[in-house]
Amino acid sequence: MKKYMIFGLLLVLLCCISVIFAQDEEPFENPRYTDKHIEQQERMLENLDTLFPRILLKETFDYGSAPEVLQMDGFSFSSQNKSGRRELTITAYRPSLFDDYNQGWDLFGTTGSYENFYLHINVQLIDQDDSNNGYCWFQYTDVDIVGADKRRAASIVFPVYIGSFETKPSKTEWTTYYDLVEFENDYEPHTLEMIRLNGYTSVFVDRHFIVGFKDGFPGRFHHIYGVGLYPGGEYVTYAFDNFIIRRQ
Repeated sequence: MKKYMIFGLLLVLLCCISVIFAQDEEPFENPRYTDKHIEQQERMLENLDTLFPRILLKETFDYGSAPEVLQMDGFSFSSQNKSGRRELTITAYRPSLFDDYNQGWDLFGTTGSYENFYLHINVQLIDQDDSNNGYCWFQYTDVDIVGADKRRAASIVFPVYIGSFETKPSKTEWTTYYDLVEFENDYEPHTLEMIRLNGYTSVFVDRHFIVGFKDGFPGRFHHIYGVGLYPGGEYVTYAFDNFIIRRQ
C-alpha cells in the first residue's frame, strides 16, 4: 500500500468534517434488535468472501517509520508506525474549546470510491490527559466527489457515538444511531467493523452487531480516519492495526 498521506488535503478536510463531532442535546436510547436480526447481521462476517470478494486494502503496519508531525493552528498532529501498529497523536497547545474541535487524520491510500464495502480496523487507546476527552473516528464520505457544501458522511466516533450527517446550503442535518458511552476511557483493544450493503450500514464492535441504519445516501464513498479532542481535551494517542477494506 502506498504511504499514507498526512499533509495532502488536510486543511480542506479539517473544514469538511468538523460537523460530525456535534452532540445531540436530547436524551438518546440505543435501539434494540431481535435475536434473529442480530444473527442475520453477524452471519455476514462469516460470508465476506462471497459478499465482498475484492480486497482493496490490507495493512498490518509491520514496518517502522519516523514520526510525521504537522503543526496546525492550536494543535499538532503526529503519525507514525510503531511496534507493528499505526499510532496517531493529537496535542492541543491549550485545552480545546467548545467551538474548536481539534482533529488530525491520515488518509487511506488510493482505493477508489464505491457504494458497498466492508471495513475492518483494530483500535486501542494508548494515552490521554485526565479530561478523557480524546477519541478516534472512521468515516465514509462523498466529499471528494460532491464537495464540502453537499457532502454526506457516516461515522464511528469511538468511544462516543455512531451517526451520519448531510450538509445542505442552509443547514446540516445530523442523525445519531448509537451511543458508545460504555466504552469511555477504555484502554482495551477493540475491533471495529462496518458493512454497507444496498443502502444499509451495519456496525460491529468486537464482532458483535450493535446497530444498523439506512443512511439514505446515493452515490459512492471513500474512507477517512483519525483522532480528535472534545472541549477540555489536551492530548490523546490511539493505535490502529489490521486495516481491511473489501468491496464487491
